[in-house]
Amino acid sequence: MRFTRLTLFAATLALTGFACQKKADTAAEEKAIRDADAAWNTAVAAKSDSAVGVLYADNGSLMPPNEKVVTGTAAIRSYFALLWPMNATLVITPTAVTVASSGDMATDVGTYTISAGTMNDTGKYLVHWHKIGNDWKIVDDMWNSDMPMPAAAMDSVAKK
Repeated sequence: MRFTRLTLFAATLALTGFACQKKADTAAEEKAIRDADAAWNTAVAAKSDSAVGVLYADNGSLMPPNEKVVTGTAAIRSYFALLWPMNATLVITPTAVTVASSGDMATDVGTYTISAGTMNDTGKYLVHWHKIGNDWKIVDDMWNSDMPMPAAAMDSVAKK
């Protein structure tokens, strides 16, 4: 009987501890991600692949349309460095940031515009963030265009 009471008491304490855990301040975390989005725009405008790279987790991935996945901060930095010679202008605009109640994961949905020479594009993006230590880091970053596929690309898809 004593073992049962002791077990019940220990279980009650454990459950009380879980119930009393402090919830994350999701509004503050959302602001932190929106601030990181602003830092991303600043880094791209400055053509600083190193400043862009620090926003990604060490194992972060870019998933560009019609290309293979780019994984790791060094590869991500190299990917962005390809934009600089094109004198590209790229801006993201977050429209919805959703932070998990645990405060350690979030999604960021928005739109982008890019111009590089005669190429102009608009589209949407989806970013998956993780809080690593005290910092929010991009784990997955994918986007696609709102523009129709070029006719040549449509022809190759139709032949498959």
